[in-house]
Amino acid sequence: MYSKKKLGYAKGGPVKRTATDKKAPAKKSSSSWKSKNHYLKDGTIWDGSQHAMPNGQLHTNKTHTKTSKRLYHFRDLSKSAQVKTKASKVVLTDHSKK
Repeated sequence: MYSKKKLGYAKGGPVKRTATDKKAPAKKSSSSWKSKNHYLKDGTIWDGSQHAMPNGQLHTNKTHTKTSKRLYHFRDLSKSAQVKTKASKVVLTDHSKK
């Protein structure tokens, strides 16, 4: 047997549904942060494992540790780090990634 609450009833009679009661469409899973190049603060390209923090920042390593470092997109680097990145194609890799 269904409860009145599940059928849309509350004390005093039926509950009217509003536009805000409808479920929002499912958000597309955004994993674009995994596919773009990321850099350390000094402009070194990071090609190892990474994770996203609850505040949206990206960090090195699969999970957060004391050695995790913040990662940046190219546009967020300082001008000197951008110049270094363009001049050198050095890639720093986390070898623990499988």
